[in-house]
Amino acid sequence: MKLHSASYRRVLFGLISLFFFLLVVSFFSIFEDAFISLRYAVQFASGRGLVFNPGEWVWGYSNLAWTVLVGVGVWLGLNAVFCAKFLGVMAAMMVMLLLFNYHSPWFSTHAVKKGPLFLLHLSAPLLFITSTHVLIHAQNGLETMLFALFVLWGVLGLLASMNGERPLVGYALPFLLASLTRPEGPLLMVVALCIDGLNCLARRRGLFRVVLAGLVFALGYSLYLAIMYFVYGQIVPNAFYVKIPSATIGHGIDYIADFLSDIRWILLLWPIPFAFIDRSGRSDSITAVCFCLGYSVFIVYAGGDFQAYFNRFMVPILPLLFLLTANGLLGMHRLLIRLYQPLAGSISVLALIFILLVNTVLVRSPIIRFFDPLAPETSLVLDATTIAVRSPSVFITQMRNWFSSENLDIHPMGFVGQTLAKWLPVDVRMATEQMGQIGYYLGSRHIMDIGGLMDNYLARRGMSAEYLLSQRIDHMILYYKPEDPLAVPQTLIPSILADPRVQKQYYLNHVFEHTSIIETRNLRSKVYMLLFSRRGSGCEPSDPIIVTDVGKESLANFVAQAKKRGFYTDGETSINGPRRGVRVLSERIPCLASNSLSHSFRPTMHNKLRR
Repeated sequence: MKLHSASYRRVLFGLISLFFFLLVVSFFSIFEDAFISLRYAVQFASGRGLVFNPGEWVWGYSNLAWTVLVGVGVWLGLNAVFCAKFLGVMAAMMVMLLLFNYHSPWFSTHAVKKGPLFLLHLSAPLLFITSTHVLIHAQNGLETMLFALFVLWGVLGLLASMNGERPLVGYALPFLLASLTRPEGPLLMVVALCIDGLNCLARRRGLFRVVLAGLVFALGYSLYLAIMYFVYGQIVPNAFYVKIPSATIGHGIDYIADFLSDIRWILLLWPIPFAFIDRSGRSDSITAVCFCLGYSVFIVYAGGDFQAYFNRFMVPILPLLFLLTANGLLGMHRLLIRLYQPLAGSISVLALIFILLVNTVLVRSPIIRFFDPLAPETSLVLDATTIAVRSPSVFITQMRNWFSSENLDIHPMGFVGQTLAKWLPVDVRMATEQMGQIGYYLGSRHIMDIGGLMDNYLARRGMSAEYLLSQRIDHMILYYKPEDPLAVPQTLIPSILADPRVQKQYYLNHVFEHTSIIETRNLRSKVYMLLFSRRGSGCEPSDPIIVTDVGKESLANFVAQAKKRGFYTDGETSINGPRRGVRVLSERIPCLASNSLSHSFRPTMHNKLRR
């Protein structure tokens, strides 16, 4: 029985979606910063409003649409971690659907007749599902993939408007949604209006559509800003004050260069110039390039992002790069038909296979570099398929774990947050810069953000010892890693602990040591979290450890003293291996209150060994 083109498309999309999901379940890890939004979402679902600390209206997130969406899921009874994973993957699948439908008119006449040549028109979705960066960011718990969805939807809406398929404002709504998801969204709307305006002038058409699109966007975005000002008293999130002033153009350029190097852009994106040879797709390709360049301007201006988040700022333009690559392959095929038709199909399909192999095998996984910059790197897709072939039982367990409400690939901050949540009283006052998982697992306890995202005063003026002491903080959690190969967020240990007044009032209470392990690669990454407590606030030892020097060697000596005296908790996490999950290796607990010593540490379900 011969398949109709519509049935053919549905079957193909179903198979591609299934393959994508099987790759997704092989790796999932919620990023540290995502838990900031998750805590806001939980507070929102509980009726306290979009706040981090109950009663404090501070704009510490920069992804309103995503946070509200997760909050609605939590309100409906879903776990926040699972909801974030699920929504991210669904957004990725919708991106894949848009890429799949981009060439769908071709299927109606050519799909069955042309044989393997139809693969050229699946280039963009195939590249998308085999991208290591897509697999990482589809389930990182952040708004990355939702923003990518709105960006691609807006670009395709603009193309449809310019081609007369949507004569009014087919791109205003998606770019408005993108602007509610990420602060850089308005920049893309400006790019869209410029492109549409120039197109109308070139075709000697009126600018009514452009003006109407601009008005629709302006009204919607102005309403959003008015609400934010009414709620928080400002029109930009605190991230603008915290991150932008320290950004440099050089860092932004390096950020883009590192990403292009990781994806082997010369081998992966080489067909793009062919997209401008053929007239049929030239206009679409020029539009996509303009958006890529416009978004890159933002990345350079913002100075990129922490490398520990694996080039997440570049992911929203990946679908456009893959779309350009697909258009380039089709343009090359049409050129080959004119030059030598008998081999045109074979050469074009071989070119696609080569690019897919590059994307699957040669693209470097930034996760490996996080553990060891010198370790051999392969793509996440290759790792996932290797595990599935060699250890089917492990792969089945990974599929089952994906539906769990727990973050099995937990960060050291989560290990600390889960531990402290069992011992800290509800009225405690904490301070840390690692606000994600510590904040999430500590629930509604008050936490001061040393970095300033959740503190309006610190966002504008920066951290100081005077401000810390004025807040009467009971405990501080500071991140410490003696040797860190990546630029990860660092706590302000020198500016805080070096102050004699802080040294007089705070002592080193406890050391948490956490090791993340990729067993299949024999890679380890060790991190310390240092718990400092205010003197007189609890069961202070008779001879407390007072940190008087914050140099690398001296700080290591203080950590060694704490371990020797038993002020120490040790844990580890296996990532993506047969023993995936969190294990507590020591049963020491921090001394946080006068009755803490009467308790014994008993791991909860998420601390137990997962087999």
